[in-house]
Amino acid sequence: MDKLISLAAALKAGKVGNPEAIEAFAEDGTVQISESVSGPDLLLFYHAYTGVIALDGVTGSLAAVLGQVVAWLTANGEKNDVIVGWSGEPVDRNRSDMEIRLSLEEEAHYVPAEPGYAGRDKITWHGADYKLGGLAASVATALDAAGDGVTASVVQT
Repeated sequence: MDKLISLAAALKAGKVGNPEAIEAFAEDGTVQISESVSGPDLLLFYHAYTGVIALDGVTGSLAAVLGQVVAWLTANGEKNDVIVGWSGEPVDRNRSDMEIRLSLEEEAHYVPAEPGYAGRDKITWHGADYKLGGLAASVATALDAAGDGVTASVVQT
């Protein structure tokens, strides 16, 4: 659930509210085993899930918060990564509590593990040891709400 974790971190950095009041969790998910498992970078499975970002005491307008989420999805998501809904209620004139639900998809890639590797992510596939890894995606590390625009700061990992 790297996308969900990365989005929550970007929202915390974007100062939409108190970072301690922003939580991320998954409600449900499905796994689809890859039909083609070969090569040094194994794409073992895909997983799709509903992620929830809960914001307590978020500042600014709903449009500003959703704008930051859309900017992050545009910079980091795939075509099937979408906002499926939101709910919320005002706390006072300047703050509100809200939840944003997202449909996210990720791939699980494995790479050869070094000899003696014993991490929790180690699997044995056709007699060889592998660990989670693979092709790294671009990950937004911050969202900047400046003036009328919202921009995503992106770093290659």
